[in-house]
Amino acid sequence: MPIWIHLANLIVLKQAVEHKYPGGLEGFRAEYEIDDPGNFQQEDGELFSISAMNASALQADAGRLIDLGFTYDERNDGPNELAILTRYGGVAARPTWLRFNSCYAWHNACSAASREKVEAVQGMDRDAFEAKLASGELRTGAILE
Repeated sequence: MPIWIHLANLIVLKQAVEHKYPGGLEGFRAEYEIDDPGNFQQEDGELFSISAMNASALQADAGRLIDLGFTYDERNDGPNELAILTRYGGVAARPTWLRFNSCYAWHNACSAASREKVEAVQGMDRDAFEAKLASGELRTGAILE
């Protein structure tokens, strides 16, 4: 279930939140106002995404999560439980579970149907992309099944 890539995104593995964040999933949702339609925070089946205008605005949140025991090393790919992904710059360290294209990011365990839908975006021309957004077939938010 992919999430929309905003300008800058702190992507957090939900499994890690469940085990390491005070209050677990509900505590994280409440603190970051995930359910508030007035902000750009998102969640899907496997990931949370905290959005900002630039990556430096996410450093404090990433630092806090690291202090809580989340694994993150921006110099190394692999076992990280966090990733900072920017729309135009990509990701500094790509966890083994993270996949993304120019519009969406997803966990490698997301459904094949969702993955196919967002991978097809790469081959679309602008008119087709805008038509799918207008029809609701694609969203500028998490794609939930």
